[in-house]
Amino acid sequence: MRQQITEGQLGALYEMDFLTVFGHWENFIEDCTVRMLAGQGCPSYVPTIAAPPKSPSLTAARTRLLNGRRFLLWYDPKVAADRIAGHVTGSPLELALRGAETGIGQMAGVRHAIAHQPQDALASFSTVSAEMVGVVHSSPGDLLRSLDHSDPLNPRRWLRRLTSDLRILGIQATA
Repeated sequence: MRQQITEGQLGALYEMDFLTVFGHWENFIEDCTVRMLAGQGCPSYVPTIAAPPKSPSLTAARTRLLNGRRFLLWYDPKVAADRIAGHVTGSPLELALRGAETGIGQMAGVRHAIAHQPQDALASFSTVSAEMVGVVHSSPGDLLRSLDHSDPLNPRRWLRRLTSDLRILGIQATA
């Protein structure tokens, strides 16, 4: 027996997709940092380790980065950029994070509202929603499903827009 998907279920799917995308973004930042600590750069950047020597392997670099912790949080662009700068000098990833701090911070606000759901997270989501699109959306799923009209001839959903923005940042950070 087939049933129609409800609006709430559709919003939850968009939220799940966004959490997946943003989680991949956080993994990308950490993985790039680990590679830089191991001396692996990109075509335009050879890593300069802030506190030499470079790590002999990716495993050693990850251990060094984690510094006894099980994991690091990468959602806050300022904290992530500062963390990278503490290990590697002049990284294009650090520069990309600093240049897109407002946009990534807004995405982190959407992520926080989805992942944590308490009233304070949802209250700050209202602010983020208004900053991003000029409208206060009722939920992160509603925002992610809504259309971005910045290009009126080619409107796209905010989920697609944010995903594209992160992809472009990743390209800039590794070019």
